Amino acid sequence: STQSGHYGRDFNLPHIDWETLEVRSGGTSESNLSAQRLLNFMSTYLLSQMVNVPTRGNNILDLVLCNNNRLVLDVMTEPTDLSDHDMVNVLLSFDPGVLEDAQASFKLSVTRF
Repeated sequence: STQSGHYGRDFNLPHIDWETLEVRSGGTSESNLSAQRLLNFMSTYLLSQMVNVPTRGNNILDLVLCNNNRLVLDVMTEPTDLSDHDMVNVLLSFDPGVLEDAQASFKLSVTRF
């Protein structure tokens, strides 16, 4: 059986167009290559990117990748004094077959290294 899962972090790849899943022009060759590698990885492992609002300025930099869209009930962002990125709040369903049962809120905070 296939395991469901999700992963979130600051990928810092502003040149990905998340509506078309293409790399926009304007980035360095290194960042464009990283962006294309991420898109290829997502395609290979059937991952969807769930954040659809900017997390820093006009860019979606903080991503939540998921291989089962039914796991993620809602994604919200809010400003925080802890970072120059917005905090991403993800509402997860722990039983993707029954969305009304066993829901929990999971806060993904941004840490810069």
